[in-house]
Amino acid sequence: MEYNGHTYRYFSDLTITGHRARAACIGLQGMLVSVNTQAEHEFLASKVLRRRTLSAFVGGTDEQKEGSWRWADGTEMALPTSPWHEWYEGEPDNHGGVEHCAVVSNYKYWAVLRKVKLDSYVWRDFSCRFNDNNIQGYICERTLACEPSPCLNNATCRYVGGEEEFTCDCVTGFVGERCQFESVTSKVWTHCGDTHLTSDRGVISSPLYPRDYPANVDCAWLVETEANRTVLLT
Repeated sequence: MEYNGHTYRYFSDLTITGHRARAACIGLQGMLVSVNTQAEHEFLASKVLRRRTLSAFVGGTDEQKEGSWRWADGTEMALPTSPWHEWYEGEPDNHGGVEHCAVVSNYKYWAVLRKVKLDSYVWRDFSCRFNDNNIQGYICERTLACEPSPCLNNATCRYVGGEEEFTCDCVTGFVGERCQFESVTSKVWTHCGDTHLTSDRGVISSPLYPRDYPANVDCAWLVETEANRTVLLT
């Protein structure tokens, strides 16, 4: 499903844990969904989960610091004191001191045979490490900026969220924001040319000239001349 420049997909898995769900989404060049607005929350409820799924892992977590909830894209997660949030009453409660992953659910009670459905989906905290069959799946999010991929030279476009939106994972031998440059390793420093110039005349050329100067490469030239002579660069 597409919404606001992103694609969303729900995966059903009754054995999934928060940690494995996170890894699965990253493996798809995405991340567990970050729910930044009420409109996005309603879209997930009505279009992605279609109000049929009881519960699913989403990208909220406070594993780095207890009580400091953040989405997978790095943005802060709304707290119960915020003007808008979807936390259920009394949540997050870190029950048993092990609940550090966020889920969305549309039922009131956790106990088997006592699942009383709610009118809407709410947020709860849950363990990242196990699933007692109460969590039915997870939601991944990707950016449409990767479709088609802006990355070059067989690089992989991966959604990272935030202002950058995506990053290019370069294959070996290429560097740059879009993996547009050949990397220069210790084996090919000759791209700098002759860096010790002592003759009456010579040429200084940038690496890979006439192509663009590659990233993360430094070249320095030493020009030596006899005393009382002038070096002229043109």
